[in-house]
Amino acid sequence: SGSLMTLTSSTGAPLRPDGMLNTGDGRMLCKFEEKGASSLQEPIGELGAKTAVWTPLYYGALPYLPCFAAAAGRIQFCVVERGAPGQAVPVGPVYVVNRLGGRAQTVITVINLYRLLAAARQYLPLSVLPVTSRARTTSWASLAHCEHFRSDTLAVRKRIEPWSAYAQAAGVTMHDINRMYRGTANKAGLVHAAPPGSEPMLQRNKYTVDLTPLGLQAADAVPTSEGELAMAAHGLLHGLFALHQEGFVHRDLRWPNCACDASKSHYFLLDLEMCTTADEVPTGTAQQQHWDTDTLDSGRYTRALDLHQLGRMLQEKAVLCTSRAATMFLRALCTPAAQQRRTVADFLSDRWISCPGCVCTAAGAIPAPLG
Repeated sequence: SGSLMTLTSSTGAPLRPDGMLNTGDGRMLCKFEEKGASSLQEPIGELGAKTAVWTPLYYGALPYLPCFAAAAGRIQFCVVERGAPGQAVPVGPVYVVNRLGGRAQTVITVINLYRLLAAARQYLPLSVLPVTSRARTTSWASLAHCEHFRSDTLAVRKRIEPWSAYAQAAGVTMHDINRMYRGTANKAGLVHAAPPGSEPMLQRNKYTVDLTPLGLQAADAVPTSEGELAMAAHGLLHGLFALHQEGFVHRDLRWPNCACDASKSHYFLLDLEMCTTADEVPTGTAQQQHWDTDTLDSGRYTRALDLHQLGRMLQEKAVLCTSRAATMFLRALCTPAAQQRRTVADFLSDRWISCPGCVCTAAGAIPAPLG
């Protein structure tokens, strides 16, 4: 089965397991190594070596990953633990499958393993990013956009190619993207280029950037209560504050472009490759499908339009709101850009958010480790 993670480490060592059992939608439940060696030491060692790091985006809240090693007619069941991903720990005896008793023991263990894997599903993220899939749309058909987990370090690698086609369609420049990442490094509410201080790379018309912090995305990041919605508004406003302070706008505010930690108390913005200088006339050839007819203000994209788009996005979850403070906040945030007189800083000081401002260190402002 195909791996959903980086296939080789930075040193060139293979990270792809010999095999894996998944849920059918890409979430791995178990993996195995099978070797022709006379000893189980080699496949057991590879179970840990090929895990490299524990990626919470992929393993979620799973305390350990069940796995097994096979060699020379023997099977050893193991676990790779969350706190020590580089080592597989044997559990139970070694089963000799060319003996009747060993085969019977293996069948019983496999049945119990199935029951264990069925229970483990609840600890996995609802959404995972595949390595090899390429997201395409009708208007961007010539572009390949790929994101995947790195197994050798806690980061997500993002690639866009050909960059020249993307830059023309989106109306962005590599110079501005690097300037944006550099200016917002370590600011709250945003994903950042990793390691700290690094910038995206452009080689042979292929754009590459490694990103941290890690967070749950897509269905896992959608708020399910008013409290979680307030946390989302809080973190995402901090992200916009950082961008706006540096003279940039996001332009692509949608739930798929947000991530959060497991507690849904820290939210931050993704997809910064759509960012451009504020108050400019868009030069891209591809109009964003989620922009409404009133998105531009006198033909320009302004900071107020970021607020309006964030308001529309949060308004999709308005059914969660039970307080008047939440309703009033969303109504004000959805104000058309031409009439908007409040800034990001004003909304961060709203009583529904209860934020002290840009120095905020409360939950939702600074992206926390996923765990």
